[in-house]
Amino acid sequence: MKTTALRFVFPTLFLAGLAFAQPQTVLIPQIADGGGWQTTFVLTNTTINAASATLTFYQETSGGATQSWNLPFVEAIGQNVQVPAASTLFFHTRATNLATSTGWAHLIVSSGMTAYAILPCGSLDVPTRMERRPEAAVQQASWCPLITLTDRLRALL
Repeated sequence: MKTTALRFVFPTLFLAGLAFAQPQTVLIPQIADGGGWQTTFVLTNTTINAASATLTFYQETSGGATQSWNLPFVEAIGQNVQVPAASTLFFHTRATNLATSTGWAHLIVSSGMTAYAILPCGSLDVPTRMERRPEAAVQQASWCPLITLTDRLRALL
């Protein structure tokens, strides 16, 4: 009886360990660049070993479609990024275009990594509500992760 139970427990634990070590998919649903907007990407490796991430970006086009996007960054990075053990890397879009481009990101990261994007609550050129109404300063956060452009426009009205 004990031998039979052990036969099932050991393979299950082994397979569960393999599943944990598999790469993870991370979707970042909103990124913006240009027109005063800049997105900061944060990759954190929580393990004691070096890890990697594969970054793929998609730009919104007409009719709700998307296309591959070669998103320009301030830092020199490629599609594959190596993250040292117990480290966090920050990447900033260039934000140099006059027009705003929006889209989303698909990342494949090593097990033990986290990834997210940060957008400012206001564009880099437009005054925020905090700047226009100082009394709202306590309620206004300086950074909002994953805020949509629609939400920002509503806040300005």
